[in-house]
Amino acid sequence: MEAMQANLNPDLGLGPWPEELWPDLTHVVTEDDTPVESWYQERQMSLLGATLNISWQGPGDGRPFLAGTDIGVFGPDLKPIVPDLVLGLDVQAPQLTASHKKKGDRSWFTFRYGPPLLGAEIVSTAQEGTKLSEYAALGVRYVVIWDPLQYLSRRRLRIYRLEGQTYRLLKSRFIPEMRLGLKMWRGTYMGIQELWLRWCDENGNLLASPEEAAQDVRSERALAEAERARADTERARAERLAERLRALGLDDT
Repeated sequence: MEAMQANLNPDLGLGPWPEELWPDLTHVVTEDDTPVESWYQERQMSLLGATLNISWQGPGDGRPFLAGTDIGVFGPDLKPIVPDLVLGLDVQAPQLTASHKKKGDRSWFTFRYGPPLLGAEIVSTAQEGTKLSEYAALGVRYVVIWDPLQYLSRRRLRIYRLEGQTYRLLKSRFIPEMRLGLKMWRGTYMGIQELWLRWCDENGNLLASPEEAAQDVRSERALAEAERARADTERARAERLAERLRALGLDDT
């Protein structure tokens, strides 16, 4: 358990705010082009983010969601945190133009979208911290810490929920607002055999990764083609039988 003070504006909160009340974004740096990730970390981020965007339809009732990896999250003080995965519900993706001129569309600003529901961190070094105080200041409800090499704790997976101004470590791996959970899975993703963190449904069934979704499509196409071939074979057999009956004068049509 860790207690963190959330930096709430008593008048406006963390957002969303009317656009005319947004702070000046002129000098905010939303991209610095300096990512340094391991192959595993890059693929783990992809597995979490792409799986949601490909295989999840949201928690139901037509609620939209917005999920991304390595996206800056800014509060009203414009000091960013960059989760490995960020996700929010009831948030529409920005309609980006080719030039991305509107800076308010480039990152997650809490005064535009409100606080994210969830941020996730993939621990890759022993020097890395958990950033819980920064997440608390932004009002992020859930923080997922995935520490596959156990640099920071004996627990590989920790999920925290913000209750008031305090983060509490959860026993459950289920996020009720998402109707999804997280589970560890050992297998191959993008050519790497490793222990991965995956999304699952209420029954523990894994959401399909991009590779698995593509394989499912190929399998469905193969089954459809096999069914068409079987139907063609049956049709040809029936036509041959009908032709033989006609030749024997037994066709009563």
